[in-house]
Amino acid sequence: MSLHGCVVRYWSAAISGKARGPASALVRALLTILSWDYGLVMKLRNLVYDRQFWMFKTVRLPAAVVSVGNIAVGGTGKTPFVALLAARLLARLRERAQALGLARMGLVAVQGSVSYWQRQGFAEPAEMSESLGAKLTSFGAEARFLACDQ
Repeated sequence: MSLHGCVVRYWSAAISGKARGPASALVRALLTILSWDYGLVMKLRNLVYDRQFWMFKTVRLPAAVVSVGNIAVGGTGKTPFVALLAARLLARLRERAQALGLARMGLVAVQGSVSYWQRQGFAEPAEMSESLGAKLTSFGAEARFLACDQ
């Protein structure tokens, strides 16, 4: 077994309580103390958000927002979950558009998402009105308007 595998195995045993001995007890004690510090920091963070202090003011947006996971922590399955969520939301939107009798759906693709939306059947229209082009610039230079027929 690799060194990494041994460390992960020992770490898992130590924090679960399966490993015995002074080293495992020390690991658990240190993690307990760190968890108290982390808990205190989180309580303070929540307090400043609740009281709307300084730069921690929250803003109500005019649309629903879905936030998935912590962007600072990798390997938790956010990407496949977001892909599944997007596919399900798009399916619901298509059903709703058909129920309303809409012939086309449109969206603004941002942050390099054009290829994703193209795989979902969206494409840039051959022509775009001047007013739509002006609105599009408010989303940033790389924003693209995409549409698909129902």
